[in-house]
Amino acid sequence: MKIAFVHPDAEGREEEIQQKLYPKNQLWGADLLQDAGHEVHPIQTKVQTFSSKLGHWLNKLTGQRLADFHIEFQVFFKAGDADMVYAPSGHFLLLPLLRRLGLFRPKLVTWFFRLPESKAWWTPRNLRFSRYVLNGFDGLLCLTQKTASDFRERTNDVPVESIPWYADPSIFVPEEGKGSGDYFLAVGKTRRDYPTLLEACARVDAKFRIIAPKEVSKGVEIPENVLFIETSSDPPDAAISYPELREWYAGAKAVLIPLSGDPDDTSGYTSLLEAIQMGKPIIMTRSGCLDVDLERWGIGQYVPPQDSQAWVEALEGWIKGSWCASYLDSDTSPSRIFSSENFLFRLNRSLSNISGDKLI
Repeated sequence: MKIAFVHPDAEGREEEIQQKLYPKNQLWGADLLQDAGHEVHPIQTKVQTFSSKLGHWLNKLTGQRLADFHIEFQVFFKAGDADMVYAPSGHFLLLPLLRRLGLFRPKLVTWFFRLPESKAWWTPRNLRFSRYVLNGFDGLLCLTQKTASDFRERTNDVPVESIPWYADPSIFVPEEGKGSGDYFLAVGKTRRDYPTLLEACARVDAKFRIIAPKEVSKGVEIPENVLFIETSSDPPDAAISYPELREWYAGAKAVLIPLSGDPDDTSGYTSLLEAIQMGKPIIMTRSGCLDVDLERWGIGQYVPPQDSQAWVEALEGWIKGSWCASYLDSDTSPSRIFSSENFLFRLNRSLSNISGDKLI
């Protein structure tokens, strides 16, 4: 199958990926599909052409609320001979409409991570989530079963599947026999509840390292036992390299993921997968719709949202050894569920079913 791959966030990072300076899971399986025998051709969207300039002008005119027109124009003109457009990123409005009208030949598949906040479908920002537009896609992929269920309710006969993601195993490689360091580690920026965690840190006799934009602390004073590494909001990997981040994971007692408590959110997913790949214990806010059960799997502990005392008790419990984590290797273990092999199997099967081709 000939696949046109659309992912502006990964454009220009090919050399970094080869040097293991940027995680290849951010290619969302394009490299795995290529290795599996598909023809995968990246479409460059960060170009200076008339159609790109027109698209940027439309983006500006609409306040970036309708779609990424500059991306859609590049896909329309460059993907005509592909069997399928596979787009992990990019906000599409025109392409699914053209697909419905029979004016765009390649099948169109994209990822969605959650439904937007509840507003009328006809508002500019939510128009691309309307049933009529979503029905123009040939397939929708989601990270969680909850998100997939939400989008099934928004579509008619469009295949919607949830596929567990993974962390790059070539970067996040656990070291056998290396003991934990003397600190707890928290990494991430989206919908985090760092004020609650910082309150708990101030009350626990331990060292902490946090990598996040400073504004997420929301004015809460950083305790002396917290090493706060400030990163930019975009990109999130500006303050520390991925090889350094891997070393910090390796040396951590446990990984902390403080979240806002939004039941429909998928925030914290990347940190969670990196911690699982590194075989680290996890303390995490019970939040979002991630398909994980830390306590049943025996790899971590949950705390309620906005509860600093619960964080204190979980942290002190880990320090005193009253609970521990154990990664057992089985077909149903998190390290198998959230693996590149499982991701490729599920993705390849889904795209092959959508295209009508035989599974490679």
